[in-house]
Amino acid sequence: MTHALSPGYFITNEFGDQYLYEVNHNSLNKVGAHSIHEQRFDKLIARDNVLLIICGTDSGTLLSHLDSISFGSGTKVILVELPEILSIINEHLNITTLNNCLKCVVPDDFQLALEQFELKNYLYMGGVELHQSLASEHAFLPEYQELLWNLQTSLQQLSWSIQGSLGSEPFVITQLENLGDNLIPSFHLKNSFQGRTAVLLAGGPSLDDILPWVKENRDRLVVLAVSRISRRLRETQITPDIVFSIDPHQLSFDISREMLLFNPSCLFVHVYHVSSKLLGQWRGKSVYLGNRVPWESELNETSIPHPGPTVSNVAISTAMEMGFERVILAGLDLCHSKNGYTHAAGSNERFAGPQLGKVCIRVETYGGWEAETTSDFASAISILDTQAKTCQEKGVRLINPAPGAARIKHIEHIPLEQITLEAKKRSPQNIFNEILPEVTPKYRINYYKKVIKELSRVLGQLIQIHKLSVEAIRCNDGLFGRKGIKRDFKHKKRMDKIEKTLNKKHREFTRFTRTFGIRNFLKLTRIDRDKDWDDDEIEKTGRAYYQAYKNSSSTLIDLVRQSRKRIEARMEEDKESPQLDIIFKQWREDEQPGRISVWLS
Repeated sequence: MTHALSPGYFITNEFGDQYLYEVNHNSLNKVGAHSIHEQRFDKLIARDNVLLIICGTDSGTLLSHLDSISFGSGTKVILVELPEILSIINEHLNITTLNNCLKCVVPDDFQLALEQFELKNYLYMGGVELHQSLASEHAFLPEYQELLWNLQTSLQQLSWSIQGSLGSEPFVITQLENLGDNLIPSFHLKNSFQGRTAVLLAGGPSLDDILPWVKENRDRLVVLAVSRISRRLRETQITPDIVFSIDPHQLSFDISREMLLFNPSCLFVHVYHVSSKLLGQWRGKSVYLGNRVPWESELNETSIPHPGPTVSNVAISTAMEMGFERVILAGLDLCHSKNGYTHAAGSNERFAGPQLGKVCIRVETYGGWEAETTSDFASAISILDTQAKTCQEKGVRLINPAPGAARIKHIEHIPLEQITLEAKKRSPQNIFNEILPEVTPKYRINYYKKVIKELSRVLGQLIQIHKLSVEAIRCNDGLFGRKGIKRDFKHKKRMDKIEKTLNKKHREFTRFTRTFGIRNFLKLTRIDRDKDWDDDEIEKTGRAYYQAYKNSSSTLIDLVRQSRKRIEARMEEDKESPQLDIIFKQWREDEQPGRISVWLS
């Protein structure tokens, strides 16, 4: 804090608002705090089932205002204030009790407040929002910029963690699409490059400065690259030894498709849910990270850890597990260049032009100057520093030679001209040939047979869950005399038996069905638990509960059937006299015309 404040430092404007001038200056003086807060927040607070996090309290005036208004059903608010300011506010306002849906905390207590207000439930309902007070927005006290940055980072990290722990529909869909192509598990890579030096090429502006050095020292480096820079690498005639990709979405394919033109000697390392259009049309060897299927199964072989959230994080953790002694980071700037660019030449972001003056977060660079950065990059800096510390503890040095990159505590800065490289060693391709199994037609066919057997087992379980959910919906109607069914309590006994069967006989896949359809199930969570239920609410909740089972199991049944059909088409590819109509139809459905090159090779 720039200088100490005291309760006596409060001043009063003509509307009777008492505030700290150093926090708010004259921002409350035009129409008064009540009118400002009413306009900015009352409609937001009146909505149902929303968790609002607000940076700052506007000298306590926002806290007082929110404590005096009605909240929507299930809506809660957490205000986070600078410790010194909150101490003064508490002494001045003497707020001892607050609405039980309202909390005001210092940053150290923020995560506890999120847990108490059940962040997970709000997150999966899409009801978590971060807003700024005027004090944060104007940042007359610069500490509010850092506070906002930390709140954004914490929320993003928790969000990624929760999303990953509960699963997400697009990832499961792609996982099942990739089942026929996730052939080689990542444990084969463990400790395969002991003592070697790698360079990781990412998409930041410093990539352009380091590419000539990479070309010059190509035979003494193991080159790792993220897939999104494939176009740029082809322009500079650099083929990486390993290319990484993790994202299941169409955009990932659109910006990475040039990797499909790399020499097949390049190894594709990817997470199980990578874009199926990239994986299905890849001509070289590939290694997957994670599990083949989203349930407990013998198909899930040992995987090396691959913490995200970004492809660069995954590449660094994989390099660490592969045993590299040093990883030189190129294009991992996480801030704007001096002329305002966020990405290297050839990227869509570069074509969009410079971004100077559009953000207020600034970070120190290795070169000693300050650079602008975005909230996403700021969050990534924090996550990367944690990862770099882990690497350091395991004897792996991360080095960033770019003077314009954001300074990160546990990453060394060594200029390119001071980096010494070892003499030429065995080629990565020779090592891959030695450590990775040869994927022959026999290897594939044996694997496909195991997959079809497993999918048939799972399909049977899902069909039973679907039948039980349909019956439970009818029982729910009977319990309340809906849809022409006579009201009878016997339906309650049958519903109890159905629930018992779901939770015991089909326990594993009941849990999987709920996880896959988690958003629909979380909508049933009563955040306003103190409210009494009437018969209509009980009936609607019961119907929605089993409807969620029905919809989720129905979707999964279709996905498993499609996956089995895709595996059967893969088996057809390996026959001496394949039925071409089956193969070509599957490629068209999967939008993978380039698979013909995989098949012919």
